[in-house]
Amino acid sequence: MNLTPEQERYHLIGNAHDVLLECIEISHPAFSQVYQYVRNHTKGVTVTHEDGAVTHYDYAPLKLQRGKSNEKLSQEITVTVADLGMIIPHEIDRLYNSPYELEYPMLTYRSYLLSNLTAPYETARNLKIIENTPQVHGAVFKAVQRILNNKKSGRSFTLDKWRALRGFLNA
Repeated sequence: MNLTPEQERYHLIGNAHDVLLECIEISHPAFSQVYQYVRNHTKGVTVTHEDGAVTHYDYAPLKLQRGKSNEKLSQEITVTVADLGMIIPHEIDRLYNSPYELEYPMLTYRSYLLSNLTAPYETARNLKIIENTPQVHGAVFKAVQRILNNKKSGRSFTLDKWRALRGFLNA
């Protein structure tokens, strides 16, 4: 993984006062609005997206659990949302009663450093929300990105068949 200079400074040098703000955006053509929430800033935050759009994220008590990228380069985020128990069921009903019921709701994850709200620190875009588990006061849902590396060349490059590869592995 290649880190940007800003990411290297944050992880290697660090600043105790610089907070990583985690934001999510949930959208679907049938929803009444695009929902934008920040996990760890109770007053909300106004940030600039990668396309230059200035957007305000409202605070919501969220728990974000990022899955590990596997060998197929897929990404996964599990989101636990509290205090939205009245909003999410209505939007799910609106989704099922629309001509877009076969489309998945989409999630975009962005993180920002509190010292720099003009550009995302990290972004995961166009994750499909594939599971939704209603809770008493909210919901738990899983968002995944399509598999990016699912093609094979048809040949297996093993040392048994390709002995010349051993020189590259030992170098």
